[in-house]
Formats: sequence, structure tokens, C-alpha cells
Amino acid sequence: SRFFFEHAPTMSRLFIEITPAAQDFFKKLGPKVVKGYAEAKSVDIDVLTGLVNDYNAKHPKALVPLHEVVGDAQVVRRVAAPVQQMSEMDRLKLLQEEKKYQKLVQDVEPLRKRRGQNN
Repeated sequence: SRFFFEHAPTMSRLFIEITPAAQDFFKKLGPKVVKGYAEAKSVDIDVLTGLVNDYNAKHPKALVPLHEVVGDAQVVRRVAAPVQQMSEMDRLKLLQEEKKYQKLVQDVEPLRKRRGQNN
């Protein structure tokens, strides 16, 4: 469980290039959005996902698949989020939860092993 704390993933924001498909999608959202991204070269993937999800919730008969909006966009920038320090109490609670989980799964075997498969 020490591994859990020493190797916790760091959160980051990914920005992808704005493709022609994304520009077309922005047009569906209206002139404010088009204007907001008129000079932008990239968009936060989480923001774009939220825009697509909101649009799809409002237009269930004309769903826009996220993969079509993203298309073949490349990641152009990654911004690491600031790391928040845990209080000692929070760290201890997290450690206790990890111990409970490890105890819960200690006797779990992979399904293949139980069936006698060697793969």
C-alpha cells in the first residue's frame, strides 16, 4: 500500500488541436461559441467533452459522437494540475481504506487460474 501513495497519478489537463470537425461542431452551438474559439488553436479535451455531452443531452435525436468531433486531433499541450497536499488525517484515512481493500481481495484468484487455465 505504500506504492499507492508514492505513485499516485498526477492530474493534468490535455489540450487538443481544433480540427475542422470541431469547428463545425462549434457552429452548432451558436455564434458565442464560434466567436470564443475563433482564434483558438486548441481546446481542453474535458471542456470539449462537456460541450458535446451538453449538446447531446439537449438534442437526443441529433447526437454528435465525440470521436467524430475529435477526429484525428493531436494533443498539443499538457498542463499539470497543482498537487494538493493531504493532511495527515486524510492520508491515514486513505491508507486505512487501502488496507481494507487489500484484505478484502487477498484471497481473490484470477478467473483463469481457478478454471485451471495456464494462459
